[in-house]
Amino acid sequence: MKTYISRPKYDTRIQPYMRTELIKVLIGQRRVGKSYLLRQVRDEMAQQGGYHFIYIDKENDDFAHLVTASDLSAYIRSQAVAQAGVINCIMVDEVQEIIGFEQSIRSFAARPDFDVYITGSNSDILSGELATC
Repeated sequence: MKTYISRPKYDTRIQPYMRTELIKVLIGQRRVGKSYLLRQVRDEMAQQGGYHFIYIDKENDDFAHLVTASDLSAYIRSQAVAQAGVINCIMVDEVQEIIGFEQSIRSFAARPDFDVYITGSNSDILSGELATC
């Protein structure tokens, strides 16, 4: 477990929406700490228990094969667990790198066994269909 600088302002804003079908979106310019905050949220949630994490970092070459919404959906389905009392927590860092990501993200967010968090450096991620769901 990594030691983080406390960010109570962000913690108190995110916590009420955990385990809801709302898509939690962290946006901002590059290099302002969105990824760091996402990892911090993940580690805090892991302490609570009851989560299975599917963490996708589009800046990592391991996820270069996730190019389209179909790729994303297939990967998430392959990693998800169906276990009573466990929430699949999807965290996608730099989601705008995936073409048509909105379709996949909305689909999983609507399911009660998923909790969705995404980050993006591009304000375009909120100008499309994601902003209307």
